[in-house]
Amino acid sequence: MRPTRQDVNAQDRLPFSSSPSKYNSPAQNKNHSSSNSQDDIFVLTCLGLSALLILSLVTQADIRVSGPILGIFFALALIYRTVKKAKAAHIEQTQSLYINNQNDLYVSASQMVDLMPIAAVLLDKRNRISHTNPLAQKLIGVENTNRPLIHYIRDPKLITHLSQALAGYTPDPFLTKIETPSKRYIRLLFSQAQSLENGSSQSLTLVIFDDVTDMQLNQKLRADFLANASHELKTPIASLMGYIETLQTHAKDDPIAREKFLNIMYGQAERMQRLISDLLSLRQIEQVAHIIPTGAGDLDTAMLAAIDSVTPMSEKRCVKIDYDNKAGNTKFNGKQDEAVQMCLNILSNAVKISPMNSTVYVTLKSLDDWHDTRAFADTALDADAYQRHIITAPPSPLPCLRLTISDSGPGFAREHIPRIGERFYRIAGDLSSGEKGTGLGLAIVKHIVKRHRGGLYVRSKPGQGTEFSIIMMRGDNAQSDHTQTDL
Repeated sequence: MRPTRQDVNAQDRLPFSSSPSKYNSPAQNKNHSSSNSQDDIFVLTCLGLSALLILSLVTQADIRVSGPILGIFFALALIYRTVKKAKAAHIEQTQSLYINNQNDLYVSASQMVDLMPIAAVLLDKRNRISHTNPLAQKLIGVENTNRPLIHYIRDPKLITHLSQALAGYTPDPFLTKIETPSKRYIRLLFSQAQSLENGSSQSLTLVIFDDVTDMQLNQKLRADFLANASHELKTPIASLMGYIETLQTHAKDDPIAREKFLNIMYGQAERMQRLISDLLSLRQIEQVAHIIPTGAGDLDTAMLAAIDSVTPMSEKRCVKIDYDNKAGNTKFNGKQDEAVQMCLNILSNAVKISPMNSTVYVTLKSLDDWHDTRAFADTALDADAYQRHIITAPPSPLPCLRLTISDSGPGFAREHIPRIGERFYRIAGDLSSGEKGTGLGLAIVKHIVKRHRGGLYVRSKPGQGTEFSIIMMRGDNAQSDHTQTDL
C-alpha cells in the first residue's frame, strides 16, 4: 500500500514522543480481563460437557453428571483461570516496563518547547495556544493559553499556513510584523508534532518565532546609507563636471574665470574627500562596535588636540573657544584617537553654527558617580529647552567624566531633536555657513560614545543655543566598566 503524504510527513516530525500508544488504558484492560474470564468459563464448560458426551458414547454407559464430577470440572476451571491470570499479569508487567523505558527516552512536548532556545508555542487542533515558552511570552506578549494564535499575530497568511500544518504539510516560513508589545519583525516556521503524554497521543502544531528585527533594520539602514551616500557624492561630482565643461569651452581663454572655477572645484573635491574620510571612519567604528576598547586615554589631551585643529576655523569666524578643565584626573577607558575624533567633530560643529563674535564653552568635570538625573545638571539653557538622551549611560556608583560643549547657535527645533545623530543629517546653522559638513560628524560621535559604553545627551532651545554632554568612565574603573557594559 502506497503511503499517504501525511504518513510520509509523520517521519519528519519532531521527536516529541514515540508512535501513538498501542496499549489500552487501565479501564479498558479491566473490562477486557472480565470478558476473557467469562469466555474461559464458557469454553471450559463446553469442553467438560463434550468430554462427558464422548465418554458416554465410548463406554455405552449412562453417565450422569454428579456432584464429584462437577467439582472436578470447576477445579479444572479454577486452575486454568489461575494459570492464565498469572501469565497475563506477567505480560502486563513486561509491557509496563517497556512503556516506562520508552517514556524515559522522550520528553513531553511542553518540556521540549520550554528547553528550546528560541520563542515557540504549541497549538491544538483548533489552532489555540496549548503551551508557550517564556521567550514567546516576552516576544509576542502571550498572557494566557487557550487563545487563538491569530489574536497575537494578526496576519491573514497565518490562517493558511496553520491549515497546511494541521493537514500534515510543512508550510514555507513567512515574515510578518507585530506592533505589540513592541514593534518587531518575526519569521514564522511551522511543523506538525505528536505528543505522548499520560499514555495518549495528541497531534499538535509547533510554531517557532525567529526574531529578525535587527536584520531587517540593518538591511534598511544599508539601503538608506547607500542612497544617501550616492546622493551626497552625486552633487559635487555633477558640479565638477559642469565646471570642467565650462573650462573646456566658454572659459577656456578667460584666466579670471578659470581661477574662480578652479577654486570652486577644489572646494568640491575637498568636500568629497571629507565625505569619503567620514564614511571610512564610521565604517571602521561600526565594525568594532561590539568590542569594548582596551587601554586608557586622556580626555583633556583629546580636547586640547581638537581645539588646536579647530582654531583656524574659529579665528576665521571670530568665534572664541573657552575651555575649562575642572576634572583633575582626566584618564578614561578607551582609544585616544577615537576620543580626539569625537571631540573634534562635536567642537567643529559648535563653531560652525555659532554666530560671529560668540563663544563656545567647553567644560570637563569629574563626577563621583553617575545616574540619569545628572544628565542636564548645571545647564545654562532655560528650563523649557528641548532635551534628549541620545545614548543613555548605565547608572554607576563609580567616578566618571562629563564633557560639556555649549554654543550660541540657532538651536534645534523640537522636530529635529529625534534626528540628531542620524547619518547625513545636517544641522540648520551648517547650511548657511561656508563650511558645509558631510552630515556624518554627530553620527561618528554617537558611535564612538556607544562603543566606549558612555552616554551622549543633547539639550537645545531655538534662538538660545545647543548643549551636548558626553559621559565617559574614568580610567581607574576599567574592570567595573567592563562589567557594566555586559548588561
